[in-house]
Amino acid sequence: MPSTARILELSSVISSATQQLHDSLNAQSLPLPSFEEDVTLTLSSDLDILRDTLLDATSELHDLLYGFQNLLSRYGSHNNMVSIHSIHHYGIARHLPDDHPVSYPQLALSTGLEPELLKRLVRHAITHRVFKEPKKGFVEHTATSRLLAGPNADSWMGTGCEEMWPAALKTVEAMAKWPGSQEPNETGFALANESTNSMYQVLESDPLRAKRFGEAMSLFASNIGMEPCHILDNYEWDKVVGPGLVIDLGGNKGQIAIPLAQRFPALNVLVQDLDNVIDGAEDLVPEDVKGRVRFMAHDFFTEQKVRAQVYYIRWCLHNWSDKYAIKILRCLIPALNDGARVVVHDTCTPEPEDMPRWREWKLRAMDLNMLSILNARERDADEWRLLFAEADPRFEFQGVKRSNGSDLSIMEAVWNAATSVPRLS
Repeated sequence: MPSTARILELSSVISSATQQLHDSLNAQSLPLPSFEEDVTLTLSSDLDILRDTLLDATSELHDLLYGFQNLLSRYGSHNNMVSIHSIHHYGIARHLPDDHPVSYPQLALSTGLEPELLKRLVRHAITHRVFKEPKKGFVEHTATSRLLAGPNADSWMGTGCEEMWPAALKTVEAMAKWPGSQEPNETGFALANESTNSMYQVLESDPLRAKRFGEAMSLFASNIGMEPCHILDNYEWDKVVGPGLVIDLGGNKGQIAIPLAQRFPALNVLVQDLDNVIDGAEDLVPEDVKGRVRFMAHDFFTEQKVRAQVYYIRWCLHNWSDKYAIKILRCLIPALNDGARVVVHDTCTPEPEDMPRWREWKLRAMDLNMLSILNARERDADEWRLLFAEADPRFEFQGVKRSNGSDLSIMEAVWNAATSVPRLS
């Protein structure tokens, strides 16, 4: 029976990979995964491959045993949002003491919820390892719920429940109303907010929502797979002739620019972003790179004025449909010297099953999220190549590279001023 053979095969893979991971972590005196302690698994590339193997194998074994009807039920479940939204709205994780359990009636007093209703919500969350019930009628933190008690995680939950989820509910309606639209204000988000503005414009008009969104994105950007090491270690920055200038477009307050300048002393990095974003950023630059990390107000939908050897764009173009991503690339052209490089560090969706399924799922989910809120998208390797070609044939696409453990890939194009441009008839 094929299914029996498969579950035994998966069992063998899981046993072997688990033993290897356990032994390697012990040998390096690294903490073992735990639901009780907040353990961040920052793994070397070989251990990260083991993690990929284990997550995919355990997931497949779980799904085989779970049953297809149950899988469909879980796939279409909206019920998770009820407990997640309740945890955020009533501050359940924040009101739970950090170091000891409390009874449901005690916690209910702090949150303003009726005890029996609180118990129903929390017990649903417990099935997702958020909270635990060490003894009947008492609630205690797990590492996951303790994380949710922090400000950025709470903002992430609030953004997911009150910005992303309403937008998702209206996305099919938006697709029907505006077929094929690439406009950021013709979305599920716009319909959910009864607005003719884009998400960015809606949030700008409400400082509290904008602050919450910013905190949520900070948490997301600090997630496993988003670490700066992936661009520092896997792009040949030393081939940029010194003293070289790198422009970090949309670089916020220098989260990549600062470690880049610290690692490569021959580089100067100019961070360009909107004026309100870079406000106060100069004060955050460490002494060892002061003068080599600078900031400049610039909207990347306007013509680039500064000539550089590398234009680095991290996790920005996926926020825009092709129409607007092409405009961003074309705005660079007036400043490009022959041989200038455009390095895009962004998501690159794989062909089905070309990467570990759990990583592919994250990218596919992000793609639908971008559709819901901005009519934007994630792109595969061919779509990145076509994006540069459509922007201008003088962008010579160099290919795609993704390091083990990274959620982002490196796409590079070199500007070849000698390439002939087809004349419009």
